[in-house]
Amino acid sequence: MKTLITAIVIALTATVASAETVSQKFIETEFSDNSTEAQRDFAWEDIEGKYTTVTGRVRDVDVPGWLIKEYRVSMKLANGLSVYCNIPESQKLRVKNVRFKDQFTCYGKLKSYTNVFGSSGISVDSVMEKAPAPYKKKEVAVSKEISAAIKLLKANGYTVNK
Repeated sequence: MKTLITAIVIALTATVASAETVSQKFIETEFSDNSTEAQRDFAWEDIEGKYTTVTGRVRDVDVPGWLIKEYRVSMKLANGLSVYCNIPESQKLRVKNVRFKDQFTCYGKLKSYTNVFGSSGISVDSVMEKAPAPYKKKEVAVSKEISAAIKLLKANGYTVNK
């Protein structure tokens, strides 16, 4: 019975868990020219693999080829940091009308950080056109299975917070 309850609790937790996100303000602050290379490396260790939404001015849009396998929108943020938004070839319509100096927003997973000769850049693997809406409890429909799991937990003396 404990195994079943543990599995139910894990399933409930996974259902409502959301990915950790990093703000553009954090990125601009931690990767600014006022930060040392060591500080930027430590900051990267804390945010690698998390999700972010960044908006910047387009410097270029690279097409897939022998070196890169997806479209890459190169942007500059306010602090001079370069951000490379990697967009899958299957979503090429997202970049079709993007022009030099346009404002572009990229949502995705923080992939890599480089610092070469004092110039810093961050790559973001874009997973969709825009960020998903924030999690709101009242918008989540509880399935019959989860309802049954909650009843089972309550029947066995557990408190279930909503």
